[in-house]
Amino acid sequence: MSILDDADTEENEQLDELVSRRIKKSRSTGRLDLTGLDLTEFPMEIFDVTNDDAPLTDLQISNNRIYHIPDEIGDLQLLERLGLAGNRLTKLPESVGKLKRLQGLWAHGNLLKSLPESICSCQSLRNLSVAGNRIRKLPENLSQLVALEELSVPGNQLLELPNLGKMFNLSDIDLHGNCIEDLSANGNDFQFLKALETFSLQGNRLKSIPGSLGNLKRLRSLNLAENRIQQVPEELRNLPVLTSVWLYSNDLRSLPKELQKSQSLRQLWIENNENLDKSELEAFIQNMKDARMLKTLGIDTEQARKIGGGFENMSAITVAEVPNRSDNAGYFKLVKWDGNRSALDDSKRAPVLIVSFGSAPGVPNWGGLLKKLRKRVGESEGKSYDVLYVCDVERSWYAGNKMTGNVEDEVSKRSKRLEDICSKYSKVLYLGDSMGATASLAFAEHATRVLAFCPQVDLFAASIRPSRSANWMRQYKTLLLQGALKSEADITIHTGSWTHDVDQASIVVYASEKQAEDAATKRKKRIKTKMHPVNNHRLALVLSDGDELVNIVKEAFETEYVNAIASGSGMEKNSAATLKLLGLA
Repeated sequence: MSILDDADTEENEQLDELVSRRIKKSRSTGRLDLTGLDLTEFPMEIFDVTNDDAPLTDLQISNNRIYHIPDEIGDLQLLERLGLAGNRLTKLPESVGKLKRLQGLWAHGNLLKSLPESICSCQSLRNLSVAGNRIRKLPENLSQLVALEELSVPGNQLLELPNLGKMFNLSDIDLHGNCIEDLSANGNDFQFLKALETFSLQGNRLKSIPGSLGNLKRLRSLNLAENRIQQVPEELRNLPVLTSVWLYSNDLRSLPKELQKSQSLRQLWIENNENLDKSELEAFIQNMKDARMLKTLGIDTEQARKIGGGFENMSAITVAEVPNRSDNAGYFKLVKWDGNRSALDDSKRAPVLIVSFGSAPGVPNWGGLLKKLRKRVGESEGKSYDVLYVCDVERSWYAGNKMTGNVEDEVSKRSKRLEDICSKYSKVLYLGDSMGATASLAFAEHATRVLAFCPQVDLFAASIRPSRSANWMRQYKTLLLQGALKSEADITIHTGSWTHDVDQASIVVYASEKQAEDAATKRKKRIKTKMHPVNNHRLALVLSDGDELVNIVKEAFETEYVNAIASGSGMEKNSAATLKLLGLA
């Protein structure tokens, strides 16, 4: 036996001992956490219980490399929480239906093609999360889960929904990034979903929306963006607490003018609907002037040009630049510092571009923080930035779901779109969290500074990941490292103290140090890490509760602003504020 074999044997023995200790402890606590131990098999020792042991109520075995869950899982009949996310599971056993007390099942980031019909017997189930799998069809009797409150199935391959029947407690449905064509299939009329508050259908193949959505009297948020919808039913006006509606990137020919009667609507986005003609846009905007609660009505630059100055007297309208949908590059939205005043003038740009990469939920991130930043940097001092929002509705880590097997080809369209926009600015600051942080590293060559919060680098070992092959994930890791290493940007990877996130960040830092050692001329180290005393993957969210996150971004922005002005770029080149920042005043 070689030294390496001895080392492997010792490591395996240590892992077995750790697992055994945790299982033994669970005999008294009823809770077992085996997350992130690189397990390849489900520990059968879990089932060796006696009458003196506390019943297992919470089992977390996510972020491993487990391929199979044994039928014996059904013997844990007092189990309430089961975490299986981030493994290599292709199916769940039928015996899961025996878990009558199960309240939460988290199996996102696996390779599941379906769910067992028996899961419909888990009548205590309140949370079901199977995002990022390969599921084409949900169980026919899903409506039997009458206690279900959250149904999360984004980033799968769903073609339709089963009849949701009388799921009175369902408050949150997330189906973005699927292939659903018809919401009315299987007799769905939604009249019994009395508790539904958020409904996300972004990035499907819907051509129409049934008027029965008007039955959802508690609905607050409706995301229908990035579909093929031609018309929106007027019944939406009947929703008494509807606050936000996303309709961008569809095939709309008309707009629901009756929405002016809504007493609650505050946000509505209709960008990138190329088939809306001038008369339709003008009539709709004229009607929406009477929508008393409306704070934001998002239109794009082409729509603004169609109606000329018809929007100038409506303060709710915000104009953004969006790419043509024909290039299939995904969601890009450029919002300029001067807003509507410079939206139609391509020559007017701020000195710095901030690129905000969205995370797994598939919607724009960082908007609230960037508004706070705007107040902090002080408009009176002349400092300014434009913002490019980039999202991946397919939950594909910005590769798309074409599944060609060629990662470089899959990400090329987004990379080209980023290059086209970023090249118009001398300084570009990237912001990304989790999946968005991964993108900020992969596309770093187009930036001058990167702030990446808890990225996934080695997707095969990551706690959150797409449903792709191990070979694809290895290719992606190589592409990401190449993107980060060939970039001249100053890159800072922020992590909490969670070992998993620290290990992911260290992969990039190690590759950077190795590159520096191998290079004939060592360049200044540009990739570094910053650890925060937060034991949580959602680091950015925790830091945003106080001032720490906005201060981190503010410092990065001001550095890039000064660099932009010093290099002779930007509208405020000769301002007094600029001279003061450069120490010349």
